[in-house]
Amino acid sequence: MGVNALRRIFSLVLVALTVSILGCSNNASQEGSSVVYQGKAIEGISDVAWKFKTEPKTNLSQLLVTPEYTYFGTDKALYAIDTKTGKEKWSHPINGLPSVPALVGNTLIYNDIGGIRAVEADSGVGIWKYDYNENVAAEIMEKSTLASSSRAFIVKNMSDGRTSINAIDIKSGKVSWEYGETIPYNGIVLVADKLYFSVQGVIHIVGENDGKLIDTIPHDAMISNLKVIDDQLFAADLGGSITAYDLSSKERIWQYNNEDLAFPTSPILTVLQNRVVISDVKSGQMIGLDSKTGNESWNTRIGDEKYLLAIPWVITQPSVLSDTLYVGTWDGEHDMAKGFPAYSNLIAIDSNTGTELWRQRVDDYIMHSPAFINGQTIITNMYESITAYNEGKAPKQPTTSSESSVEPSSKPDHQSMSEIETDAILEEEIQLIDFEGDWSTADSNEMEITLEFTDSENGIITYHTSGSDVPTPFQYVHFDYNTLMAKIGPEEEPTVLVLYEKGKLGYRDNQNDYTLEKADVTNDVDDWAQLIRDGFEGKWCDSSQTYCFELKLTDVVEGTLDYYQEREPSQESFRITYMDMYDITIDIENSGQVFLSLSKDKETMTYETDSFTEMMTRQK
Repeated sequence: MGVNALRRIFSLVLVALTVSILGCSNNASQEGSSVVYQGKAIEGISDVAWKFKTEPKTNLSQLLVTPEYTYFGTDKALYAIDTKTGKEKWSHPINGLPSVPALVGNTLIYNDIGGIRAVEADSGVGIWKYDYNENVAAEIMEKSTLASSSRAFIVKNMSDGRTSINAIDIKSGKVSWEYGETIPYNGIVLVADKLYFSVQGVIHIVGENDGKLIDTIPHDAMISNLKVIDDQLFAADLGGSITAYDLSSKERIWQYNNEDLAFPTSPILTVLQNRVVISDVKSGQMIGLDSKTGNESWNTRIGDEKYLLAIPWVITQPSVLSDTLYVGTWDGEHDMAKGFPAYSNLIAIDSNTGTELWRQRVDDYIMHSPAFINGQTIITNMYESITAYNEGKAPKQPTTSSESSVEPSSKPDHQSMSEIETDAILEEEIQLIDFEGDWSTADSNEMEITLEFTDSENGIITYHTSGSDVPTPFQYVHFDYNTLMAKIGPEEEPTVLVLYEKGKLGYRDNQNDYTLEKADVTNDVDDWAQLIRDGFEGKWCDSSQTYCFELKLTDVVEGTLDYYQEREPSQESFRITYMDMYDITIDIENSGQVFLSLSKDKETMTYETDSFTEMMTRQK
């Protein structure tokens, strides 16, 4: 894999994981945000039990782990692999990176950008599908599939403009009931026979069976995260408060306030018997509260913020075994790319004291919360793979980065980070200027805005309504890859802008949730396609001038290779399965998959298959 290929991996990881991904599993209890696994705490990891490699150039979702199978998805397929051996059981084609699946009997349910789907868990054969009215951007799609024993739940944009909860019958795939008009896409919690979620600062409690409103709890700020445990509800809000409510009386039990947790921070709550643990993945701050009083028991920071330039979080969301929290962090610095990590650490933390119990180096990048099953630790890696480690024993005290390293069972099948150049990795990052311009709702003038920046901290957003222009100043308080968080107007209205793709902008505040399109984006897309065409098309030869072809793109999904140095010139057709400015993946008829990667000056190209690699030079 070449320099540009790894640059692309970093880019895709940033887009896919800027929004935190929630996990769940059959042997884990999921109520809201974190994953609490059943079983005793582990004291370390040892050798590799198995490693599963997915198709190249894909992102991986969080895992659903059961004793029999481990389920997860990539951009292209949903997989089931044997939890004990790591062997593939089946794969099923899907439409974009899926949510964490839910398992009900032999029915596996998941969301993708097109809707909610059900397949047979033991075979991957489709059962039913329920489509949204339109594709939902991956960044706002449900991150975990929400399901009871009889219904699955989605938030759907209705044809009349409402955003409602739809309850889908698990057996038939038909809608059982609908509720609400402005329901947020994420943040719904299902416990027993009730759904809990926040709408404009008010907590709604709705019956799972009939979709009827049971009760509400008013809260004095917009809520970012909910947890429900037994008869208590815990809410994290944008003002930096964590509040505990008694669900019987609907009265507040306690409230903890901390400015570090205010917008744009979106803390994760992990509720244990004696502790409420607050985690901010983007800073590595973790705080332990007494679950009965809300008093702060401990406050610590894990990981190093210097890697935020590379990947927009410092720690993964925590997983829990017994009273121990487990997170993945970045560490080391590779030789050529300053500010980029060289590997990950798996860290165990005592939830009662905040004390680091142990850490172990993992020679890859831990992208999601670690999963635990039958004494094994299963880790999702950046390099299109999942690795299961056997249980081991780590030193009790924190170690230096060179100690307690888990050696892989064989030579890593990915490129060393020391081969990467910093400027190549960062070359395609989204810039603030990409947010500027005229934006509006598709096929209507329901919302029309113009965005421009006046300096490094401020800008003007002009609302075009009823024939008048209303310029409104704003201050942006956080810019993180494709997400801009701003305070708009004199009232400093919190607003989130997300650049989903070229020409698509998400606009969310307390009252609105729009997907906007950029004016005159067609020419930009045409220019982008022409740049790719200019980079890859032409005649290419290896160093001996014996292996030569002319590459032609007939459109953005197909092309041909004309071999002109052979005794009998020939032509092969191909389909493009991935494309960016420097890398394309093609499937050649009767020959298989080929990866083409351009150099920065676009004068040389790496031609890579499973069996050989050639360095090609552009011919004049």
